[in-house]
Amino acid sequence: MNRNLSPAQARRIGLAAHEAGHAVVGVLYGATIDQASLTADGDDGLCSFDADSFGAEARVYRSHIAAAGAVAAAMFHYGPRLGWQQIDDQLHGTDRDELRAAAFSGYGQPMSAPLMAVRPLVQRCWTPIVKLATEMYFGRNIGHDDVCTALGLTDEGGSYSAELAMIRSGRVPGTFTMTRGAAV
Repeated sequence: MNRNLSPAQARRIGLAAHEAGHAVVGVLYGATIDQASLTADGDDGLCSFDADSFGAEARVYRSHIAAAGAVAAAMFHYGPRLGWQQIDDQLHGTDRDELRAAAFSGYGQPMSAPLMAVRPLVQRCWTPIVKLATEMYFGRNIGHDDVCTALGLTDEGGSYSAELAMIRSGRVPGTFTMTRGAAV
């Protein structure tokens, strides 16, 4: 966290990082973003997806997307070396409810599993998350195309995107080019 920020500025940019984390991980899992934004007073945020974005794995994806917001906010406030408590401090409301629902729905994983699963994705995509969070901090709503651009995608994302698969499997966003359907 930048120590030159006032507490209100730090809270607002932390909230923007939270919403950008949802947006980026949502796109990584094939979702289409309707909008990610902060409220006019900067006290709350929203990230909404096209309802048809998720298939059979909707509960798992939604729990990972919920977890991504808390992980991104924790990274902003505490840096990349996060512990469980620091992430849990950033987990609120509907995100916590989504993780509880996934934990109790028979997946056999503790509530912390999605948080730890998305942590490497958020760390790998930190630069795009910061870019999008900065835009939201200054009052801009972001959409699907903004997230794809921040990730350096040359396609439109979606569940069949080779570039998104490469990011999920360990490539840093923007470090690949596509030629005749092959990753370079």
